[in-house]
Amino acid sequence: MQSWGVPATLTELRRKTGKVLGPVIHAGQSVDITSQGQVVASISPRPKGLSGKEFVRLWRSGPRLGKELADELAQSLKELDQADYETQRKLEAQRAD
Repeated sequence: MQSWGVPATLTELRRKTGKVLGPVIHAGQSVDITSQGQVVASISPRPKGLSGKEFVRLWRSGPRLGKELADELAQSLKELDQADYETQRKLEAQRAD
């Protein structure tokens, strides 16, 4: 695993959790956890979602979809919806058993 974040050892994480997580919480930085000098894990802040207003602004500022691409996108979304529906039905059936 390549190191990109602020380094911290497993021992530091156990003993000083708040201090180790400070850069993640307060500065939006990643922390690389090391064991015996090797990076074994990374802790990163969760990406922030867009507000509806920001999404609309970005969508409107982007290039327009041609009809062919719009139709392809619509078909892909229908297929995803169908797959999600089928997955939900299978999970419900498994829970009922």
